[in-house]
Amino acid sequence: MQSVADAAIREICRVRSWSVWAIAVRSNHVHAVITAPEYTPVLVRDQLKAKATLELRRAFAVWKDRPVWTEKGDIEFLDSETDIEQCVVYVTEAQDRKDRDSPP
Repeated sequence: MQSVADAAIREICRVRSWSVWAIAVRSNHVHAVITAPEYTPVLVRDQLKAKATLELRRAFAVWKDRPVWTEKGDIEFLDSETDIEQCVVYVTEAQDRKDRDSPP
């Protein structure tokens, strides 16, 4: 399911000519760092969710008659290349280290 959602997000970004900095499809949520000039963040989020939902429902019967996502989803604005770089590190690396980075 994770690979289907990942491919769907990458496809909608390719079609819309949005830049993908990072995507991490987790077992119960998705992180995506996307640059989409001239599109509102809400529209970007909603299109990512819609495309992933469509492909998940095509591939897995379990999603045919039930919600795939919770309502909405968090959006963060990144104002600089440094912000983007830090967010990419978080999405691609820190999620997997969360428990190990905590002091004992």
